[in-house]
Amino acid sequence: MVTTKQYSLHFTSVVFLALWLPANIVSGQSNITIGYIDRNLVEVDPVTGDITTIAQCNVPDDIRILNLVQGNHPCKLYGIQEGGTEPALVSIDFEGNYDYIARLTMPGETVFSCEALTYNPDDEIYYVSLSLNGNPAVQDFYTETLATVDIKTGVCTFVSQLQQGSTYQTDMDWLHITDNILYIIDNRPSTVTGFYSIPLSGIANPFNPIEAFSVSPYVTARDLTDYNGNLIYATSDRELIIWDISTNTTLLFGTTHIASEYNGVFIDGLEFTQDYIVPCIIECTDSNSTPTPCDDGDPCTMNDIEVILDIDCSICIPCQGEPVDCTVGEFISMPCNDNDPCTSDDEELFLLCDNTVCLPCQGDTATCENGEVTVLDCDDNNPCTINDKVTTLDCDGAICIPCQGELIMCDSEEISFLDCDDNNPCTINDTEVILDCDGSICQPCLGESINCIEDGTFFVECDDNNPCTSNDRVELSNCDGSVCVPCIGAYTDKQIFMPNIIYSQADNGNNLFQVKASEEIEIIFLYIFDRWGNKIFSAENTTNLSTDAIWNGNFDNQTVIPGVYTLILQHECQAQEQMITHDILILH
Repeated sequence: MVTTKQYSLHFTSVVFLALWLPANIVSGQSNITIGYIDRNLVEVDPVTGDITTIAQCNVPDDIRILNLVQGNHPCKLYGIQEGGTEPALVSIDFEGNYDYIARLTMPGETVFSCEALTYNPDDEIYYVSLSLNGNPAVQDFYTETLATVDIKTGVCTFVSQLQQGSTYQTDMDWLHITDNILYIIDNRPSTVTGFYSIPLSGIANPFNPIEAFSVSPYVTARDLTDYNGNLIYATSDRELIIWDISTNTTLLFGTTHIASEYNGVFIDGLEFTQDYIVPCIIECTDSNSTPTPCDDGDPCTMNDIEVILDIDCSICIPCQGEPVDCTVGEFISMPCNDNDPCTSDDEELFLLCDNTVCLPCQGDTATCENGEVTVLDCDDNNPCTINDKVTTLDCDGAICIPCQGELIMCDSEEISFLDCDDNNPCTINDTEVILDCDGSICQPCLGESINCIEDGTFFVECDDNNPCTSNDRVELSNCDGSVCVPCIGAYTDKQIFMPNIIYSQADNGNNLFQVKASEEIEIIFLYIFDRWGNKIFSAENTTNLSTDAIWNGNFDNQTVIPGVYTLILQHECQAQEQMITHDILILH
């Protein structure tokens, strides 16, 4: 990120000359001395005393500016403002633009006045001389306190305090630092100017007692600056005085008096520097600027950031934030009415920062599943339905269930029987059943069959494949020859031979009663009873008829009397059981 920052220097209307030498403005340029006089920024020739106006400064009439110090800013001169209501830090650029920075403050103290500002390039720290106990009632304006100052905020930090002498309270009217040595000018209330110096490393709290190592007849000094290895200052008579720091002596710079159209105006401050550039431009880059949280005054932005130039907190990129919208911002829900009778719990969502509508008014929609409904009579135009009903949503009459009724079925009473012809010559009384409502057929045309009944039948011999039957035959209709009774035979005892007379005393083989049957027949039981019901012979569960189903006419080893005896035989053939009764005549 590179942003160009152009500075315009402003200064107050003050009737003093401040001479200034900014360090490292443009390499290779010649050294000059700059001053401030009668709200004008000027260039001073220390040899001839000639003054050239650089810019007229827009400094208010009631403001006095003391000192001009460039410090570490290539485009601004810093000074101390007196006048108005409070001592403060100000700046002026090379086009005469004045800028109020901040009131001088110290935590826990009150800053009554400030007379000197200087800069130590070795540690890049600004120093000021302050009065923390000023008392105008007793004309106590001595600035005996040394402090550092944040050039961006005006906040001072106590360093030390000058030791008071027995007859005079030491005052720091002008300060200058060269090679980590603090040089002090004290404009005493007499016709004497005192000069002091002390290494910054040797400053104690309070100051070790120091004495002026030199006094000068050139009174009322106005600022102090470097000049070719020495220091120079201007007097209230606009004389330029050299302070030879090697011998600690002061002398007039030749016969130089600063001569210009500003006659009768004090020169306030001198600073020895390289030539200036107008306009003075500093590029804001990532290396010399810092993103800083801020408030852009827009409630609908967040993470507001401004990029400031590290050297003086001037703005490279104005404060701006990320826009807040309905996707990332806070919002509030408010009850509303969406004028839809089929919604409930209507609400509208607003962006909290500016009441932008994030979600228009809407509610929970009533449906046929969760809303109130009504069932009404209707006509579904279907003649084959009854009890027609339609279900509607109460809020808007929307149809939930279309009109429909219960279907009339063929098992109801709403049917008719009609004569018809089923095209079957073997039926009579043909009838068709239809639904009265639409004539749909419930039962197709069907008649009563005359086969095997009205038209008569005839029999044809057949084989039912059952060895236990005989006389197998099928009954057919005279009408069309269709089968009335399938092929079936009669179970008969013809497959079983039993004699009906035996001669108990014969010897020609007729003296035995023996059952003879086909091999498919199983005798379940064979019982013979006399006329009184007595069982006189039995054979059960046998297929061996040659031995088990033979009776010799005896009972209890005696020949029964002649007469008729009754036989009962239960047999099974192909899982079909049949019982046979048979009479036997016994003769002797």
